[in-house]
Amino acid sequence: MEVPGFRPRFKFESPMAGAEITDRISERLRQENPRGLWLKNAHYHITLNFPHTGSEAWTPQMDINFEEAPEGRTVVRCLIGPTSGIWMLFTAGYVGLTLLASPASPSASRS
Repeated sequence: MEVPGFRPRFKFESPMAGAEITDRISERLRQENPRGLWLKNAHYHITLNFPHTGSEAWTPQMDINFEEAPEGRTVVRCLIGPTSGIWMLFTAGYVGLTLLASPASPSASRS
């Protein structure tokens, strides 16, 4: 068995349709949800998040994508990782540091 990495990913097939899987997850969260998770649903993609109160910037979320497979099956892909805002902050910081570290252009130094 593989050890999950920094952003664990899972992929499996289900005999249920994506809409049925989403309905079951929604129903389960309505019945039993001690941590107050909330669900964002966008057709073939759902996201499970912790509530904003009491969560930190690095609190993970789970992204779940559904793809139709042959014979009425559904491929389910899951990704657990920080929210997209953290990745944008990391990218902006990386770009900013790259721009600061790059040498000045030769034409600017001739003036």
